[in-house]
Amino acid sequence: MNEEPGCYSDAQRYCLAEYPWVVSTARRVSKRRGLPYYGEDIAQEVFRKAKGIKDDFWANRKNKKGYFARMIINKANDLCHLEHGFEPLADHVLASTPAQTMEAAILIKELINKLSTDEQRLLEHIFLGYSGAEIAKALGTNCPTARKRISRLMEKLSSLGQGDDYPSPTRETRARTC
Repeated sequence: MNEEPGCYSDAQRYCLAEYPWVVSTARRVSKRRGLPYYGEDIAQEVFRKAKGIKDDFWANRKNKKGYFARMIINKANDLCHLEHGFEPLADHVLASTPAQTMEAAILIKELINKLSTDEQRLLEHIFLGYSGAEIAKALGTNCPTARKRISRLMEKLSSLGQGDDYPSPTRETRARTC
């Protein structure tokens, strides 16, 4: 990769190349945690933290944006805890052993694979912390339609998570839900 001034690792160079996305994501994540003015600070902290990521480790990351999204979320959770004394929910939900983490990851991957491409895209927007209006704009629809799609997706995920087979909506079931 080309040497960028002030960059010490491939991860930092990637962060610099994706910096507008990093800042936008950090703003959304911090806003959702009641810290609306911390987006740029979080983005800069993530950039600084990327300096410590070894190039060989970074080369093996398949989902580099996802890795940075997780760094942003973790930093926002840390700030949220410091600012408001909140405990992030994820600390209480995550599996405690590597085996449990692997099992959870496999289950999540199986659930995601049962979703349509549009549902997977919608789920990604939700996980990235997009607001309802932002999701509607990304989907090219209006807010009520986006809310309905989110609601249906949550129902489907809940059903799939309980082991139920979730039927695809037929013309008759769609007509009844409108």
